[in-house]
Amino acid sequence: IGIDIGGTLAKVVVYLPNKTSGKFKDFILSQTRYGKTGVREVDLEIKLKHGSIHIIKFLSSRVEYLDSIGLQDVVLSGPVYATGGGAHKYADVLQTVMKASVKKFDEIECLARGLRAMIKRED
Repeated sequence: IGIDIGGTLAKVVVYLPNKTSGKFKDFILSQTRYGKTGVREVDLEIKLKHGSIHIIKFLSSRVEYLDSIGLQDVVLSGPVYATGGGAHKYADVLQTVMKASVKKFDEIECLARGLRAMIKRED
């Protein structure tokens, strides 16, 4: 899971490999609304050869209520990757709610590395 927390919106990006099954996949795909402000952008879904990418947006001012979109019930096998000014501001909140470590990165560097990895994976 990656999350970018900007001044107005927080965007959660989830990659679901085709082989994924269970509670996490069901949680992401079974709805388009999460809590009071969370919305999965169905039109922005990216279907890839080996999986799909989903984007959930919600108001940055609601980051403290991240559990209201239900992600606190999902058990993560790795860290949450975070970018944006909110990655530093809300690191403790993310760690508590998501029950995972938070790794903070530069936005543009992540974009370039992510695109490179996707292109490589699809070859």
